[in-house]
Amino acid sequence: MDIPNVASQFSAGEGGGMRKNPTLLCAPVMADSVDKMHLDVSKAKASGADLVEIRLDSLKTFNPSSHLPTLINNRPLPLLFTYRPNWEGGMYEGDDNTRFHALRLAMELGADYIDIELKVANQFYDFIRGKTYDKTKVIVSSHNYQQTPSVEDLGDLVARIQATRADIVKIATTALEITDVARMFQIMVHSQVPFIGLVMGDRGLISRILCAKFGGYLTFGTLESGVVSAPGQPTLKDLLHLYNLRQVGPDTKVFGIIGKPVGHSKSPTLFNEAFKSLGINGVYVFLLVDDLAKFLSTYSSTDFVGFSVTIPHKEAAVTCCDEVDPVAKSIGAVNCIIRRPTDGKLIGGTVVSPLAGKLFVVIGAGGAGKALAYGAKEKGARVVIANRTYDRARELADLIGGDALALADLDNYHPEDGMILANTTSIGMQPKVDETPVSKHALKYYSLVFDAVYTPKMTRLLTEAEESGATVVTGLEMFLGQAYGQFEKYTGMPEIVRCWFTDPRSRTVSSALLHAPASFKLPLNGEGLSLGRNAVSAVKELLPDSAQGHLAAVCSWADDVGYTHNYRWSQPLHYETVMIPMPINMSVSLQLFTTIQCNSNRNSTPLHVGFLGDLGGNTITVRWYRRKTNLHHVWDDMIIESALKTFYGSDLSTMIQAIQSNITLCTQLYSLSKLVYASLIEYYTIYIFHSRYASESISLACKFAYRNATPGSTLEDEYFLSRLPIVEKRLAQAGVRLAAILNRIFTSKTRIAQS
Repeated sequence: MDIPNVASQFSAGEGGGMRKNPTLLCAPVMADSVDKMHLDVSKAKASGADLVEIRLDSLKTFNPSSHLPTLINNRPLPLLFTYRPNWEGGMYEGDDNTRFHALRLAMELGADYIDIELKVANQFYDFIRGKTYDKTKVIVSSHNYQQTPSVEDLGDLVARIQATRADIVKIATTALEITDVARMFQIMVHSQVPFIGLVMGDRGLISRILCAKFGGYLTFGTLESGVVSAPGQPTLKDLLHLYNLRQVGPDTKVFGIIGKPVGHSKSPTLFNEAFKSLGINGVYVFLLVDDLAKFLSTYSSTDFVGFSVTIPHKEAAVTCCDEVDPVAKSIGAVNCIIRRPTDGKLIGGTVVSPLAGKLFVVIGAGGAGKALAYGAKEKGARVVIANRTYDRARELADLIGGDALALADLDNYHPEDGMILANTTSIGMQPKVDETPVSKHALKYYSLVFDAVYTPKMTRLLTEAEESGATVVTGLEMFLGQAYGQFEKYTGMPEIVRCWFTDPRSRTVSSALLHAPASFKLPLNGEGLSLGRNAVSAVKELLPDSAQGHLAAVCSWADDVGYTHNYRWSQPLHYETVMIPMPINMSVSLQLFTTIQCNSNRNSTPLHVGFLGDLGGNTITVRWYRRKTNLHHVWDDMIIESALKTFYGSDLSTMIQAIQSNITLCTQLYSLSKLVYASLIEYYTIYIFHSRYASESISLACKFAYRNATPGSTLEDEYFLSRLPIVEKRLAQAGVRLAAILNRIFTSKTRIAQS
């Protein structure tokens, strides 16, 4: 049976591009002193929050007349003031009038938001005598720590809150099941007023992420893990960097791992990074599910595209799917579910991790055990199933044609040496890391020991097996293999996705490769190049006749054709987002195809390594003399054109001679750039290239290109005359280092090829 290809559902995008939703990210601050609150507000700003909730009820000592002005004046972010009483889940135990006085003072001082509970909202408005404060929006909130009401009751609650003259409606409920969250989404997506809808608890986690998809006004992210103002809050870091919250929009597709427990899984980290790197508009979330059938029927929208399935739902998934592939059906376990976009039907499959061997002992008769036993049997192994319950072991053994024994008997089971052992149970998983399914003395009979548990990576079983002389395989290898198989089923992406999962260096591959015409082939791994021959000759063979053997004639070809209809797909190939090690980590946009071609004037400038937020100066609008342009274009063309006219009488050859005489080793770098261009695809992921060259280039951009170039400013002679000599010197230094680095790389590769 064919697995549906759902790739057509995805729209490619930049992992760090413009935000796709207006949902605000609020960091709750629950410090016990005002000084600590100041520090936390600054930390929230540095961490990417849009606003901060000041929980006044957390303060040990609070003097409104002195503390509120201190907090409000010169605040670096908008502030939401909450003074939560203990009867609504807070820590304040005093009378309401004291709270009302503090909140009214905050409004008078210009607070951006205040939160008041629905139960006392009318009293509060009477207290302030119906006065409105233009600078302050009032959030009227309701918290239910027992359950999530029906859609009808939630709708009535929204109407009651609106009747209080609230600017923003906030409802927080508690999830008894993950399906409760769907009712909140239904209210959210149809709300006609600014609406904050959050469902507390681990089963409600998706409400805090997918509110960005369904139109929520804000969500909360904590500064530190575990320091929460309500149950189930994720961290700011996870919302921004694990779930890529800014990139979640109405058309974002939803994936997730279904299980119970599920919080230990590394799948969201792996899949979301893959989505981001490959330009897929999707988000992968934890799904703590109690009733699989109910979950699948509740979240039946085709926006919920695919699910990884783990314990204890793999066997139940077989009956929940509309269609099941033959392998999954034969072993009675499904670990991957796809919702077919054409009709919404659920297609179940299994990504098998086959391990071949001699005598193959599988611990566990659940879904993972079935998959592994089936794969081993298919490869010709003699399979033995060991399980705590012998009857379950016997049942699986009969199904696949193997033997069975009780787990308690495994310590004394050694019919031969060199056996293979595979643990597919949760024995040894955090937090019970001291447990192991088999005694250490029995491990000497195994040549290979595998553990499906990957938290911790090295379980007690693997540690003792290694000490006993066995080769060990961690659960991470199985996890990556399954993840790749599931990812391919989710997206229908080509072979390059496999590279992303198997080679960490490839995880920066551009999304453009996935949308290139089928006829477009890249020389991956140096294919088509003979590195053992003279590199210059090899490059010349790649050049068209019109170039007359000169790389300079075609080095800007990728720039030029990127704006034509047939090559528009290639535009994302011109940049790469990397983290450069500096005093503060900075995301920068590295233009791979142009940065190192110093023989082309337009490409030997700063801002070909620039900040991701402004796309290397492309979104900073400035004027070059009277002409409106952007900062990137100023450094790409305009400074050079002005210098050519002012200093060299518009004589390009004179300018080139001057540059060659001023920049040390320019000739060597020119020659090396030919080699780099020819083999760029093979080497662009080399860490030393990214960090050494890009770090120097971003330093130049910060010191010279970005400096004083604010949006709307006019740049003239004074801007670039003082910069050119220093820039030339720094470029020369960078060129010398790059030449040395590349020389070592290619010398090494040539020796290997010749040998």
